[in-house]
Amino acid sequence: MIEFSITYDEAKEIVTGHYPNPNTDAEVRQFIEERKIQRRIIDGREMFFSEFERKLFYRDLDLVKRNPDWAIHFSEAVGFVLAEYGRERQTGFAELSNPGARISIH
Repeated sequence: MIEFSITYDEAKEIVTGHYPNPNTDAEVRQFIEERKIQRRIIDGREMFFSEFERKLFYRDLDLVKRNPDWAIHFSEAVGFVLAEYGRERQTGFAELSNPGARISIH
């Protein structure tokens, strides 16, 4: 089950602690929107995914490089995943299991 236990103030602190910009609430909100940070309204409060900080490292190789002590175990995996993500899409299972059908998933 996904847990949402980080408050907005905690999320803002995480973001501003790892990135020189954003600084203002509006910039932090834009960062959250652009990065599609998982969040929910729970009991009237905006709460963020408990693994939010770790997800930043998985998505941002530059962040990993700036924090080698935190992410030493993940550096190679993150680099590999990000490098593979940028490559052209490989043949998917649906295409192999039904050669007559072409499905385009983006």
